[in-house]
Amino acid sequence: MKKQILISILLSLALQIPAYSKAAVPKIIVTPKSCPFECCKLGDWIAQSNTEVFESPNRKKLKRIIKKGEHVTAIVGESHSKLLLAKFNAEDETQNIHAGDTVYVLHGVREGAMAIWHEGRVKEISDGQQMELLNKADMKPDGTWAISSVWWVKVRFKDGKEGWLKAPRKFNGMDSCS
Repeated sequence: MKKQILISILLSLALQIPAYSKAAVPKIIVTPKSCPFECCKLGDWIAQSNTEVFESPNRKKLKRIIKKGEHVTAIVGESHSKLLLAKFNAEDETQNIHAGDTVYVLHGVREGAMAIWHEGRVKEISDGQQMELLNKADMKPDGTWAISSVWWVKVRFKDGKEGWLKAPRKFNGMDSCS
């Protein structure tokens, strides 16, 4: 009888484990429609230097080279992020995040905002100070977080062909603040 009660208790506890348990946490999260910095802007870009273009994100096959001075249209971006385990230290009722919840830090979004993964969804929060990293190896020596994210941007050329840029940096038109 005691054994049946124990099995019943354990079974009821197991059924309460949410679908987003640790086993379901991916190693990489892709955030679609991402523009991960303050004043980030898609649209008409002009290359400041020769830049490699790939067939698709995370592929090594080179499609072509954008020449310095060439115009392209940045269509969409996506961030590929490794997850940093953190504990939320505040309440955010709009995002349904509670103090003590486990969240995963993904990447910056704009000044004072970052993307996190919580309960199987990407969410945006306004401030990283409401979290505490749980793995000290995810902290740089200067105390900042070792966020690992690569921004991929799909571009279209004047001939209508498309390709992907890995972590583009040297383009006029990508930063509306400059």
